[in-house]
Amino acid sequence: RRIEEEEKNAKEAAAKLAKAKREWEAIKNNIADEDLERRTLDLDSERELIRRLREELESHIGDLDEKCHIVQRSRQEFARRTRELDAERELVRRLREKAGDTTSTSPRAVSP
Repeated sequence: RRIEEEEKNAKEAAAKLAKAKREWEAIKNNIADEDLERRTLDLDSERELIRRLREELESHIGDLDEKCHIVQRSRQEFARRTRELDAERELVRRLREKAGDTTSTSPRAVSP
């Protein structure tokens, strides 16, 4: 009778242990699921941030590209005007040379 009682107690203890193990696994799985869900939300948030930053960066790149074209056109215009002024200075120098004038042809010395 005592052996039967101990066997019964052992079976109950084994059943309780099995139940406790299942509950522990369920808790671990729940924690893992919550952690996975949280990490997924974090990743989604980071992806959204990266997407917005990429759009902002592309916009800034577009703005800079436009400004570079403006600078390039300004440089070309400056170079063209510089060539024109150089040509005018050379013409003034030659005309003065023909007229016998030896005054400097620097931009400050040329009369308006």
